[in-house]
Amino acid sequence: MDRTGLRDEVVKRGIVASISVAQVGRYFKQARLAASLQDVAQHDGEEPETFEREAAKVCETYRDAPRKAAVDGTHTVAWMRRRRSKHRTQRPRHARSIGSVAKQEFEYTRHGTTTLTAGLEVVTGEIISPLGGDPHRTQFVDHIARTVSIDPTGEWIFIVDNLNTHASESLVEWVAEQCGIEDSLGKKTFAASCNR
Repeated sequence: MDRTGLRDEVVKRGIVASISVAQVGRYFKQARLAASLQDVAQHDGEEPETFEREAAKVCETYRDAPRKAAVDGTHTVAWMRRRRSKHRTQRPRHARSIGSVAKQEFEYTRHGTTTLTAGLEVVTGEIISPLGGDPHRTQFVDHIARTVSIDPTGEWIFIVDNLNTHASESLVEWVAEQCGIEDSLGKKTFAASCNR
C-alpha cells in the first residue's frame, strides 16, 4: 500500500480525522519503513473484497477455537509449511515514480531443499504430525489421515492455504469417505464438510 492508500485507510478506519500524505511519509521515514514498503504482485485474480471475506472467516475460526475445544473437544489445526533456499522467478519491479511501491512476484524456485510440514494445534500450541520432505497430493491426504487418527472420533478443523494440494481430488474423496458421502462429488471445486 502506498502512502496515499495508507492515509486513506487510517482516515476511513477513524484512527485519525485527517492526515497529510507528507506526514505519513515522515512517519515512514522516522520508523525507517520507506525502504521496505512493497506490494506482492498476485495473479490469482482475487478481488480485495473476496480476500477480506475469506480472511475474516479464518480469523473467526482462530477466535472460536478455544470455545469449540472446551465445548466438544474440536481440534483446530493450522497447517504450516516451512522451506529454505529459494529465489524468486522474476526480479523485483522497482517503484517507477514517487509514491509508488516496488512489486515482487510471488512465484519462486526451490533448490533441492526439503520442506517441514506440520499441524499446529491452535488452542494448545502443540505441533502434531510433523512430516519432512515435500508432500505431493497423495502424501498430503496420508498426512491428514495420520493427523485425524490421533483422535478418530473427534471433530477436526484444518486451516490451510490455497495450495492446489489442499483441494486435490484425492483429499476430497477421502473427506467424502470419512463423512459417508456417497453422492457424486462433481467437479474439483467441490468442498465437503461433515460432522462425525
